[in-house]
Amino acid sequence: MTDAEKIVIAEEVPPDQPVDYAHLPITLLRSTVAIVVLVSLILLRSTVAKGVVGIIHMLASGLNPEVQQKLANKVVAPVSYGCILGGVYLAGIIFDLPDFLQEAFDHVVQSLLNVFVFWLAYSAVSPVAILIQKSSSNTFGDEMRKVVTDLIKAVVLVLGFLSVLQAWGINVSAFLAGLGLVGMAVALAAQDTFRNLFGSIVLFADGSLKQGDWIQTPEVEGVVERVGLRTTQIRNFDTSLVLIPNANLAGATINKRALRRINWTLPIGGGNSKSLREIVNRVEKFLEENPKVAKVDEKGQPMTLIVALDKFGENCVEMFVYFFLIAGLSWADFMAVKQDIILNFKKIVAEEGASFGVPTRLVLLNKA
Repeated sequence: MTDAEKIVIAEEVPPDQPVDYAHLPITLLRSTVAIVVLVSLILLRSTVAKGVVGIIHMLASGLNPEVQQKLANKVVAPVSYGCILGGVYLAGIIFDLPDFLQEAFDHVVQSLLNVFVFWLAYSAVSPVAILIQKSSSNTFGDEMRKVVTDLIKAVVLVLGFLSVLQAWGINVSAFLAGLGLVGMAVALAAQDTFRNLFGSIVLFADGSLKQGDWIQTPEVEGVVERVGLRTTQIRNFDTSLVLIPNANLAGATINKRALRRINWTLPIGGGNSKSLREIVNRVEKFLEENPKVAKVDEKGQPMTLIVALDKFGENCVEMFVYFFLIAGLSWADFMAVKQDIILNFKKIVAEEGASFGVPTRLVLLNKA
């Protein structure tokens, strides 16, 4: 090997690079500051969340207290998450990551930021829906609010997922196009589900059903417990639970019984004209003073209450009684109220020297 060749080889092999100790203090300082910032925001997240809750109560002082509390409770977790996210973001900036890590870090932070924004939006849906319900007309019921809330939450989740995909550079348009094809296939396979969904929207839009209604359909009679997106739960009076698809219920004839009607014909035996008149007056007064008897309907119109002697029966005079009980009574309460009314009727009739008549027959036997 000639001297020239040795020189070439020596030039190709770089000498060992000495460690640049001058930059070590700066790197250690950056790392220390980044860790301190991250840990500080993690430890302060509860304090920040309480401060945000206080600001919400101050800004929303004119709103319903229930809405204020729900909104405050919903934002605690997202705000705590936002403090941690802010700590991670500031620590990444202070640490001064290399270029090949900075790009991945930016994608991660952008994804987490999108999650934070849509989490806040998701958390605010329910309180805002309650606020709208409180400030709107009575036609916007609890069931309608729940369905609209669920739909908005689903939209927020989908948009949040798409924003995360976009943060990583994924073509969302192509994804949506593929999702559209999948959606068409799903829609064809789930026609009944969509029919029931639109059926529930119809039921909520006209306000025909709400929780606690006593209804009668060609299929079932009972009390509405829950109106969902697909089915309506009706509790029969034998305590069995019936699930009816909303599509069937929307197209069915529904007899809605908000008030429970009482229609009796009572045979009164014995007594004279004065005692019968007193029985009618006392029974009518008892019903007028009974808090369980409906005086007006849901629109404020007076309800019909009739107590009158109707006709002669077999060894009795028949008294016609017609009135309504207040809405919202369960089946057990309904039976208890009827029992109390019957016992009071019996007491009134007995005190006036009469009784409830029993049909009798007089049979004459002719002995030959």
